[in-house]
Amino acid sequence: MAELDFYGNMDKDVRGKIQSQYPAWYFDQFIEELEHKINQMDNQLKMGLIHSNEMATHRMELEELKVKRDNILQSKPNPSQGESDRLKKLYKEFSTIISDTMFTLSEMKMGTADAHQEAKFMMDPVIPVEPKHKDLFKAANAKIIGGKASRNSYAKVFKVIGKLIGEPTNIEVLRKDKPTGRRPGSKKGMIQ
Repeated sequence: MAELDFYGNMDKDVRGKIQSQYPAWYFDQFIEELEHKINQMDNQLKMGLIHSNEMATHRMELEELKVKRDNILQSKPNPSQGESDRLKKLYKEFSTIISDTMFTLSEMKMGTADAHQEAKFMMDPVIPVEPKHKDLFKAANAKIIGGKASRNSYAKVFKVIGKLIGEPTNIEVLRKDKPTGRRPGSKKGMIQ
């Protein structure tokens, strides 16, 4: 698979270093608000509501917003069918990995979940990352330390992939409902 670049120029500084937590195209509401502002300013021009002294500034601001919107939309990767199929498989695989590191909804509600263990999975790199997935973590700007990642890093990759392929991105839906009789992370040797 060709390396995907999830982040556009607006997400990077002048040296090309990613500055955004998530890519700009990830946020539908931001794009919708930008589109609304563009339509509003365009309508003001068409209806003659802009004073002649402000016309040039208004047009310049409108053009800048249009360029910003277009740059955001163009920065969203357009995976090939093969890449899309791989991303769908990874989305499912990562959903299982994330789910396996979560206490169940019942355990959370009853207060029997171990807060320290939950925090450890969220923050500490304790979940192994297969070498073939390292390019995806890099593309999503998610940290891998010593061949392992935290649940938050997995969640970041999961969310970006999910958004790209049109799947849900809320990881809480992955939390199982009934107690499983096992400790989270007991699969794949995540607990040390």
